[in-house]
Amino acid sequence: MQVLSHVRNVCGIADIIAELERPTKECLIQRTAGGDAVGFVHDMIQHAVDIGINPEARTSMLKEISKTLLVRTSEDRADAVSFILVDLINRVGPSGALSPVDRICYANLNLVAGEKAMQTPDYGSANTYLESGISFLEKGHWRDNYNLSLHLFKKSAFVQHAQGETELMMARINEVLNNARNFNDKLDSLNVLIQSLSLDANSVSSAFNQSLMVLEQLGESFPSTAENEFIGRELIDVKNRLEKYVPSSISKIPPMKNENKIKAINFLLMMTIQCYQQKSRFFPLVAARIVSITLQYGMHEKSAFGFCSFALSYATVFKDMSKGYKLGKYALAITTSKNIPEVYLMLYGGVNIWKEPVQAILPELTHAYKIGMEAGNISFSLLNSTVYVYRAFFSGSKLSSLSKEVPSFLRLYSLYKRHTLHMCVTPINNAIISLVGRNRPLVWENKYGTKDDDEILAKALEIKELNVGETVVVCKMMYNFIFRKLDEAETVAQQYLEFFERHDSALLNFINIYRLFYGGLIALGRFRKNGGQFWMDIGERSISQFEAWNTECEWNFQNKLLLLQAELHFTKNEVTEAEHTYNLAISSSRDHRFVHEQGLSCELAGIFYRVTNRKEHSMSLIRQAAECYTSWGAHEKANALLLSLE
Repeated sequence: MQVLSHVRNVCGIADIIAELERPTKECLIQRTAGGDAVGFVHDMIQHAVDIGINPEARTSMLKEISKTLLVRTSEDRADAVSFILVDLINRVGPSGALSPVDRICYANLNLVAGEKAMQTPDYGSANTYLESGISFLEKGHWRDNYNLSLHLFKKSAFVQHAQGETELMMARINEVLNNARNFNDKLDSLNVLIQSLSLDANSVSSAFNQSLMVLEQLGESFPSTAENEFIGRELIDVKNRLEKYVPSSISKIPPMKNENKIKAINFLLMMTIQCYQQKSRFFPLVAARIVSITLQYGMHEKSAFGFCSFALSYATVFKDMSKGYKLGKYALAITTSKNIPEVYLMLYGGVNIWKEPVQAILPELTHAYKIGMEAGNISFSLLNSTVYVYRAFFSGSKLSSLSKEVPSFLRLYSLYKRHTLHMCVTPINNAIISLVGRNRPLVWENKYGTKDDDEILAKALEIKELNVGETVVVCKMMYNFIFRKLDEAETVAQQYLEFFERHDSALLNFINIYRLFYGGLIALGRFRKNGGQFWMDIGERSISQFEAWNTECEWNFQNKLLLLQAELHFTKNEVTEAEHTYNLAISSSRDHRFVHEQGLSCELAGIFYRVTNRKEHSMSLIRQAAECYTSWGAHEKANALLLSLE
């Protein structure tokens, strides 16, 4: 009704609101419940009205209404009116706007509407407005209307990237790169290009090289190789500078004003993701650079992410989890709601997992996912969802909940064409299906067409996405070991454990925990059966690593260490020590709320008691194991255990 009040005396109608009375009485149109809008009673009525108007007359009418609305609302136009105005203009379309002045005006209005839709964020509407704006541009627009063209095309590139429309995104980026008048005007589009390349495992190296090129132009160069001595010096220097601040004074650092450094920070953020994926040796250098720039030039909204990355780097390089954890708290002191998705991804997903109960971390990751989706930060939101799935599954979250959540995330990865994330999570989904024991549901495909674990593993190794490959190997070891398919478990372990140990990332990685845990259990069981120093070495290395991790966080690691130690005692025929340690492993798993690992501890203890001829105690523990697996939601496994007792 507000819009109608602005278009009186249009198209020969003196009072358009009064003219609405008759169709209202005839039940052709109706007012909304609030009385502030009017619409057709049915879509078919609107369609009949549309086709009943001559196309030329309709275009003429729309042009007159939109021009009148444009003039009469020029000084103080509400957003709702702006969107209606632009929708009217776009119904006129480029073919109905013959005047060059009108076309430029309409393109500008679409740009403004697109930017407002992006802020909501509503990328679908933003895409419609920006593409409509581009359609109004005439030949020679880069020469005659450079700023308008630049903003339409670079905004469109961002929106296409957010929606996963890579082909159209590249077309818009190429328009900018081919027509931009200077390097600065290319930066936004280069940022989108690098973000897109970073999401494709095949293109991470290209994204990394593009980032190096841009940063060189912005005055931030990096060495061609990352040597240990150089990395250590950089980290120590930045740590010493950073520790002159206490968390309470970090927030008092003045805002960054140097334009080149502001731009550099944005590219460094994306570079950390590339390094985490495939260039891990450079990760500490990139993280240290973000912190160094912040301390020298002032605080940037992305500085908190740099502080988290630096904390993870320090913990990894110097094996000092406590110091890394302390440095991570600096990030929380400067975190705002706007940068929660980035900060929580690195802090809770990467740093705090080594110091805090994993169950306490899960709500923070889901919070970051939701905040990111609401803010339109699709990439980091979906990264948080992937990190959440890993930690929730391996920490023993209820499979009944995960069996609903994980497919919904897979659907989003397909929708937004995040193919690498899809590959990361599909093995988890497959494991959940096997444990729960139900038919395989609809799976949303990725561009590689991979659903089966073996297919995903082959593709991951082909494209050098080792984190994905390691996830598949861990899931296969876990599944086969839990279901006592020991020949298959040993085959996977023998084929891949040494490979992934040799290719370990230069960063602490969550999935390493379970590679060492299940790899160690498989190795000790195999040694007990057939001997072989190869297997004993794997088991002892696993125990050694868990001993180190346990000093940092007993909650997350004690029960796993105790179970590995119990299996080692069993292997060495140290019966009294094994019995005592199995009991400790069961108690620790229960006390620390790892119900699935409590079930595993009960089952392995049950096997131990059966072998040592204490059948009744063995059967009691197997029943306890079945109860734990049932509580977890692994009904297929629980049923198999109960059948074994019959």
